[in-house]
Amino acid sequence: MENLEQAIAQRIRQSEQQRITFAEFMEMALYHPQFGYYATPGSIIGAQGDFVTSPHMGSDFGELIAEQFADMWEALGQPKTFTVKEMGAGQGLVAGDAIAATDFLITNEFWLSGYVDMAVSPLTSVPVMAFTQDPRGHAVWFTPTDWLGYSGVFITIADYEQPQIRATYAPYFERFDLLDTLETQRAGVTTETFYLYDVGKLVLPYPYPY
Repeated sequence: MENLEQAIAQRIRQSEQQRITFAEFMEMALYHPQFGYYATPGSIIGAQGDFVTSPHMGSDFGELIAEQFADMWEALGQPKTFTVKEMGAGQGLVAGDAIAATDFLITNEFWLSGYVDMAVSPLTSVPVMAFTQDPRGHAVWFTPTDWLGYSGVFITIADYEQPQIRATYAPYFERFDLLDTLETQRAGVTTETFYLYDVGKLVLPYPYPY
């Protein structure tokens, strides 16, 4: 098969009644792994693409959404579990703007902070800290007491047991709620799964060993 038209024609020929539903047609048109609209390489959303949405006009939308998340959490009585899941994330601009609206990012390993910093640097210039007993330069670059009362997003990976991550770090923050999970892929294979937690404000300074 060389294009979507041929793929759809083949599906029709292989169907028992030589026809497919409109829902099946749209699923192939949008999500076919090789020819679907959302699998097509290149910019298809945004000023250079087929259409624009609010996040493409600036970061205001994502920042306002982040404030709304906080307001909703307060209105619900500050529940221990408050999960925000973005449906139809597209290019992830809203999530990126929400991250950019936070005061700092935290990881649980010094080396992971470097990966996170490189990944988010196109979206935000907020500092990325590592709360670990092997902090290396983080113990020099950051003084946790200076960040008391500031809001953060905690980022870790699936290599670590998430209940243990929560038990270790939740006491330092206002809350520890799963915000989202993100996968990185190479050649169609998932190489890493990131866990993003909305932790609210830092309420206790993390004790670096030196």
